[in-house]
Amino acid sequence: MRAILCMGIDTKGEMASQVVSGKGGDADAIFLIAEDASRDQAQIVLIPRNTMTEIEVFDYFGEPLGTETQQLTLAYAFGDGREESCELTAEALSKLLFGLKIDGYFAVNMDSIPYFNDAVGGVPVTVDDEMVANQYPEDFKMGETVNLTGDLTEKYVRFRDVDEEGSASIRLHRQKGYLKAFIQKAKESQAADKTTITRLVDGIQKLAITNMAKDQYMDMGLALLNSPDAMEDGDFIELSGKIYQGKFEEFYPDMDELKEIVINLFYKEKA
Repeated sequence: MRAILCMGIDTKGEMASQVVSGKGGDADAIFLIAEDASRDQAQIVLIPRNTMTEIEVFDYFGEPLGTETQQLTLAYAFGDGREESCELTAEALSKLLFGLKIDGYFAVNMDSIPYFNDAVGGVPVTVDDEMVANQYPEDFKMGETVNLTGDLTEKYVRFRDVDEEGSASIRLHRQKGYLKAFIQKAKESQAADKTTITRLVDGIQKLAITNMAKDQYMDMGLALLNSPDAMEDGDFIELSGKIYQGKFEEFYPDMDELKEIVINLFYKEKA
């Protein structure tokens, strides 16, 4: 079982290297894929961006200041906005997950979302989040099914009301629904057109920051798309914990539950 870290970064445009510490962008979406390529199976752990954990911090000039307990999302910001940021986030996540080895990572920014979404022909979602419906009433109405294409996709997966308590967790639940719908649509697209996986892989090559070779993320994609079974809610694992709303939202996971998730996904042999 391999652990693949996937990140969505809150920047737009080219993911250029940053020389000022803290300007690399935040990892707004953090997912850990548990991939069993030999069985074409995968499960996804959704990690709240505001999970409080030990991260490396740096001064304005990039000099290390040691470690502090801060939101996981900030680990990316302290790096260069590229490989260093990914590695800092992977290291912080590994510590949070009791030393679990992170086998690979890739990160894309918000400009990339429409590409991947449209590569599978758009993604239908049923709107069940009042926060996004209230913000974009012309685009999203509660209970209606919308086929997301182009920039509409970014609106749906990115928006949160920072003044609303627990807004990051509300958005993460919305992103879970989107991921489930995206993977199902990608599976349908791949069944009808075997070049779908090629388009997705080409997108990773062009748009993502990754330490994975092409065959590795091809295997990851095939594990998600070739499984004969649809991914159910149980394949998308949300963490339990407590939210504290101070100046910035803080999420404290239930560490006993988290340890059980890690053991069950990565250390127990599957029957």
